[in-house]
Amino acid sequence: MIAFLKKIGSTNTKYLKYLRLWVFPGLLYPWLKLLDNLAHKVTRLRKIEIVFIPDRIQPDARWKKRWLGDNEYFVRALAKFQGLSELEIRGYYAQHWLAYMEKNMGVSVHAKIGFFEKPSRYDVKAFKHYQQDLGDLTL
Repeated sequence: MIAFLKKIGSTNTKYLKYLRLWVFPGLLYPWLKLLDNLAHKVTRLRKIEIVFIPDRIQPDARWKKRWLGDNEYFVRALAKFQGLSELEIRGYYAQHWLAYMEKNMGVSVHAKIGFFEKPSRYDVKAFKHYQQDLGDLTL
């Protein structure tokens, strides 16, 4: 994403209207820097679709590791975007943060479990385990 933004230049970056971000487990800081940069420079952005990917999906195993879909700093950086007409979240994320994003971003958040239009039973089971293991996260 950063390479793409450099290629089109800062003048053209402000004209982006739609972003689809696939967020894999990894370093937090580059994402925070990217989101902060985009929130201030992309003034015509209307839709963000974000997919949070864990590094494993095992519904019977305990989620011992945390990813960016439940990271409070990531969610706060995402909440800096204003003027959106739509925000869609998929994958594995902290479910109770949807209300936080709606309140702080002024947009209705469409959330989907898993990665497809209709989640499988496996996705639903894995998502429930993921939520249980998050405990009481607060911002």
